[in-house]
Amino acid sequence: MRKPFFWAGRKGWYLRIPATDGKLQTIRIGDTKQAAYDEWDRMKAAPTAQPASSLTVAELSAAYFRHIRDQAKKSLIAESTVTRRINHVAPFLAACGANPVDQLKQHHVTDWLRGQTTWNATTCSDAAASVKRILKWAVDEGRIESNPIERLKVERGSPRDHVVSTDEYRSMIAGVWSQKYARRKVASFRAVLIALRLSGCRPSEIASLEIGDCSADAWTIRKHKNRKKKRRPRTVYLSPCLQTLTAIAARERDVGPVFLADKDRGWKYSDMRLRFQRLRAKAKLSPKCVLYSLRHTWITEALLAGVDVATVAEMAGTSIQMIDRHYGHLNQQQKHLSDAARAVGASRFK
Repeated sequence: MRKPFFWAGRKGWYLRIPATDGKLQTIRIGDTKQAAYDEWDRMKAAPTAQPASSLTVAELSAAYFRHIRDQAKKSLIAESTVTRRINHVAPFLAACGANPVDQLKQHHVTDWLRGQTTWNATTCSDAAASVKRILKWAVDEGRIESNPIERLKVERGSPRDHVVSTDEYRSMIAGVWSQKYARRKVASFRAVLIALRLSGCRPSEIASLEIGDCSADAWTIRKHKNRKKKRRPRTVYLSPCLQTLTAIAARERDVGPVFLADKDRGWKYSDMRLRFQRLRAKAKLSPKCVLYSLRHTWITEALLAGVDVATVAEMAGTSIQMIDRHYGHLNQQQKHLSDAARAVGASRFK
């Protein structure tokens, strides 16, 4: 097995291991050299069962990876989704890939997760979900009779439900200008932040937005999270400010991404995230403040403005259930709830 190496661009230690398709797969194994080498030693020493006549976890995973790659080619899921799922499962395959599926137990997954000392609770939960997804798909395909870890539950970490205040947003914009980048590059990321703040879009949607998807008053986003389920593009209706921002970002161009990270290159979500992490440190923002916080904030403010939840869900490209479960954050708006309580009380005496 190759030695871990430090990837400066991603500020972490990585390892190249054989994937199930025979190619080398790069996985993150630690934030520090010590953590990476500890994980490397654990992976080398991990016991694996001898291959049996039944289907192995690695063989089943290889079939699933072919399936999701085909989905990506048909634009049913994003390439980033394929990469994320493979990265989650690759360390598990290194430890348990040779195990027969019919001998797989829940403790194999929980013991493996316990060894991931550099992962937080949310990453562990996502990784477990990726492993379970393979087995569920195999049951649906008729490749196996039952999912041996169907009842596995891994608790998620605290939700990232931060709502960006006006002062925090001003600090973001001010912090962008103070960074040591060429003025054009700074302006391009500033445009991304404004677009996220005013549209309520996901960062990936801003990254995938093409000039051909824009009309005078709307964006027609074809590559969005729920395109497989809804089977239609997502329409974002533009305020006057967003109309102006779009015209400025796409000026003198007829094709290509609306928001450019460089002269001839559009933004990627990973680029946005890394740039925002540096901005957050520079502007001394809360660690809970992430790019997605701008979307959370837009949805919360729409609800506080009195827009009904069904309309907010359609405008945000999500479901009413997801709004209720993750995005409203009205519990953080004490003044709004207090005013509502007084209004309910006053109505009794009318």
